[in-house]
Amino acid sequence: MLIDKEIIGRRIKQLRIAKNLKVKELAEMLGITQPALSKVETGKRGISIEVARKLSDIFNVSIDYILGNTDEPHTIKSAFEKAKKKFKNYLDNAKVVPLFDGVHAGDVGYFMDNTNAVGTFLVPCDKLKGINPDFVVEVHGDSMEPDITDGSLVAVQKNAEIKNGDMVVVVYDDGALVKKIFFQDGVVTLQSLNPQYAPIVIKKGEKDLYISGKVVYIIKFPK
Repeated sequence: MLIDKEIIGRRIKQLRIAKNLKVKELAEMLGITQPALSKVETGKRGISIEVARKLSDIFNVSIDYILGNTDEPHTIKSAFEKAKKKFKNYLDNAKVVPLFDGVHAGDVGYFMDNTNAVGTFLVPCDKLKGINPDFVVEVHGDSMEPDITDGSLVAVQKNAEIKNGDMVVVVYDDGALVKKIFFQDGVVTLQSLNPQYAPIVIKKGEKDLYISGKVVYIIKFPK
């Protein structure tokens, strides 16, 4: 991944001006000097991941937006803020887990790992009857409707016992998918809930399949 310091600097400056902050004020909030921030905004100097996280919190945008990896500043942040409001009565009992973007309920997407987490998420574990999720991921596509709509979040538990008919996140054909899974005579079938999508049938010895975890909780937001 290439880091373009000019894009980073331009976006930071635009965000600062939009928030009516002076260079000195933002520098103090970031814990760096005013000359250092000026060099960042002119593209002469990069930023640390710590500064990127602070900027993300100050301006309520994703780190990927600040780094120029996406032109959409609020996709994941907005979902996170909606969820915080939804869970406001029991945040104290929530578990903080990594938040990822990229699982597809339709076409193959890409797998998420600890290098591209877009943030953290608070899962209300006290409401889940002892279930202990390890990460949350935003789902794209409509193949798991009506249970999972486009933009929903799913909480996933690693190393959970997987049975026929369980909903899982799998890595297959260089992508990550959420599907119902079935095992029979060495054949694995990945089934969508939306009947418009044909099942994916994987015979023994064909492409590798990795089960990342079991979906233990679905978070849908009103449109």
